Amino acid sequence: MNLYLARFFIAVRTKDRKEYEPDSLKCIQSSIHRYLNEKSNISILKDKEFAHSRDVLGAKRKALKGKGLGNKKRRADPFTSDEIDSLFNKNLLGISNPEALTNTVWLNNSLHFGMRSRQEHTDMLFGDVTMKATSEGKHYLEYSERMKKQDKGSLEIQGRLHLKCLKTQVNTV
Repeated sequence: MNLYLARFFIAVRTKDRKEYEPDSLKCIQSSIHRYLNEKSNISILKDKEFAHSRDVLGAKRKALKGKGLGNKKRRADPFTSDEIDSLFNKNLLGISNPEALTNTVWLNNSLHFGMRSRQEHTDMLFGDVTMKATSEGKHYLEYSERMKKQDKGSLEIQGRLHLKCLKTQVNTV
């Protein structure tokens, strides 16, 4: 049942084939949990047998939030082009020094791959981001987020979450 739930969370869409909001997916999970708990005392929210489906749902919610779906009330205002240009002009972003380069990588990872915490940046490994091309020849970066293991000694969850960042023109100072 754990694998079926994981597949369901990946595939579920609204009637008009759009993605659900991240909190709506959590509500669906809670509804399934409530039903199973009443009928058979199964807890998909706590039982270790359902860790995989919880991890899959967590990764999907994170990806959807990275696409801008979700609770927008707590969301910070995005940077304007002028603000980003100002950071480049002050050498806080760019390739002029190691700190500016680190800041630029952090900002790009946050904006395009939905990374928020320091740990997410630290956990990245060589090969997690690859350059690819569309059928029209447009180049883009694809971040393949590795999902966490279910429990000690188990195999890594098959599949990865793929987030894409299209190549754009960049003005460097």
